[in-house]
Amino acid sequence: MEGAPSRLLPFVPPGPVQASPPPEPVHLNCLLFLHRLAEEARIRAFQDKRRIIKDKHIIASGKVILKKSKG
Repeated sequence: MEGAPSRLLPFVPPGPVQASPPPEPVHLNCLLFLHRLAEEARIRAFQDKRRIIKDKHIIASGKVILKKSKG
């Protein structure tokens, strides 16, 4: 069996996985950023008289949000 998955991937013995959840302020900041991005993208799509938010609306909105956050 050439190229079998067992030969491609190294064996990792099972064990407990310890992953701590992200700090609450980081999670909240991420949610607030996504909410602002969604609002701004919706406004951009509305200005272009589009019903669907496209990637160009999201990119333009991200640039505006980053400029506002810098001050």
